[in-house]
Amino acid sequence: MDEHIELLRLLARLKLQVRRELDQSVDLERLKNDSQYARARLDEIEESTTDEEVLINVLRLREMLLPYQPGKGSAIPAAIEQRYLFGARS
Repeated sequence: MDEHIELLRLLARLKLQVRRELDQSVDLERLKNDSQYARARLDEIEESTTDEEVLINVLRLREMLLPYQPGKGSAIPAAIEQRYLFGARS
């Protein structure tokens, strides 16, 4: 229940911040239920804003709404990721 309330607070805060800073609207229902829209919209907001609080909210919402999927969007290619063995000296 607390996680659901936290999600709602973050969604509301992001909507108000985006309206204030970027003069844009965010469809909260789609953001919550449509992962493609959420990914695209959060990426757009991240690239457009210079406000640290907005960026923090984008990151938190991305973590809550778009769980990490190995192989998708990973900064480390899979071949390198599999060979990595605990650091430079191993």
